[in-house]
Amino acid sequence: MTDWVTYVDALVIAKVTSKEQSAEPVTPDEEESGEGYAVQLVTFDVLDTLWHPKDYTAPPESFTTSYNAFVWENGDRDQAIPLVEANAVRFEVGGTYLLPLVDYATFDEWAPILPSSVLPFEDGIAGKGETILGGDNTPAPHAALSTPAQQLWGLGRQEIVDKLNATAPDPYATPFVHLPPEEQYQQALRAAWADESGGVDDPDTQFDD
Repeated sequence: MTDWVTYVDALVIAKVTSKEQSAEPVTPDEEESGEGYAVQLVTFDVLDTLWHPKDYTAPPESFTTSYNAFVWENGDRDQAIPLVEANAVRFEVGGTYLLPLVDYATFDEWAPILPSSVLPFEDGIAGKGETILGGDNTPAPHAALSTPAQQLWGLGRQEIVDKLNATAPDPYATPFVHLPPEEQYQQALRAAWADESGGVDDPDTQFDD
């Protein structure tokens, strides 16, 4: 839960209103091979915001994010099928989900912090709704989800809010709260490394970014 209260910009309940494939032109390699992929674009309507940090910018009431891809073969892009990621939701149109959103400046979009952190959220209960499948097309074990998702499974709105409010952010990350989440995370890693190693001359050289 620490990662969520440290890096998540808003925890929202959102409904999927559409899924479609992006419209990039077919590349010469795809034309030659007869197979390729297109980014899957998922559009949400935000129904409610359950939690956010003290200083935050609210996500749009409706937004679109890239999530997985459509793949096609035999030269038939019109028959592309959505790529399904194991141990993560598929985002069914009409479904309601609990989304730990991050405002990713790098990609200029709002998106979940991790696919394995998204939970279906029907009837106000985390984990109720779409069945999350594992790699063998059977229901995924809870242990395959992110730790925060495991901790919130089966909880209602107020229980979720209470759990996040009771969790402190990563103390190594708080000095860098002004940075984008990706940079904040890297700086927190460096700070923790420096603390545990007794200090380093140039922490920027300690990680291969």
